[in-house]
Amino acid sequence: MHKEIYGNYSAKHLFATLENHNHFELVATENLEIEHIMPGKITDEWRQKLGENWQSIHKKYLNTLGNLSFAPPKENKKIGNKNFNKKKEIVYGISKLKLYKDVVDNEKWGEAEILQRAKLLAEEALQIWQYPAKSTLKIDLSNNEEDGSFDLSTDETFTNKKPQAIFFENEEKKVTSWRDFLIEICKFFDDLSPTEFNMVMQDLPGIFADQQNKDRLREPKEFSPGKGKYVQVHGSADDIIKICQKICEKMNYDPEKIEFTLSRTK
Repeated sequence: MHKEIYGNYSAKHLFATLENHNHFELVATENLEIEHIMPGKITDEWRQKLGENWQSIHKKYLNTLGNLSFAPPKENKKIGNKNFNKKKEIVYGISKLKLYKDVVDNEKWGEAEILQRAKLLAEEALQIWQYPAKSTLKIDLSNNEEDGSFDLSTDETFTNKKPQAIFFENEEKKVTSWRDFLIEICKFFDDLSPTEFNMVMQDLPGIFADQQNKDRLREPKEFSPGKGKYVQVHGSADDIIKICQKICEKMNYDPEKIEFTLSRTK
């Protein structure tokens, strides 16, 4: 719902699949283009309709699921950054695309409408691409070499233990220290939604800093090379887990979706 997906190579496949889900007749989408409902180039009229927080709304939701759809190339050029009612008149109200059904019934288009549509599309996506059930594998800990699998909702303590790997939604990252653990968590969320993660960084000045302000951190470490984004890596294992949990909370991300494995330190 919050990830910036515009420009991603799989975005068109995502919308094509959503469009044709539960359709008896296949809808041809090869010649359709990804279109922003709230436009990239914001006009005074759009600013007025979005309200006093228009800049934050525009940055946060422009390229996300709820604000994107399909449009034929000709109509896409024609509607451009026109107001919402004009867009409905030219495309949304006359098209038979299923992706428009949650757009045309709205009188306006802003944060609430974008999030509501994102929620509906995300729920449908979960029907199409079901998340694998958690493994019921029982791990033998009798040799005390491994401590099994945890997720970021844990309230365990991890003194004298170190991380081995982090399991994100669709990838695994090997790590050898808690510093590396925190760096990988920051990378994941910065890639997931850079705009939203920048807001998290601003909300946690004791943990994050940019290039100019990194000296205020006791032990800053750049987690996105070339972007000048730094995180405080000084702290115990439990301190770092709490930081990661705080990031999940502020990103509105389910901490159970991030799992990790540990080993005892010798």
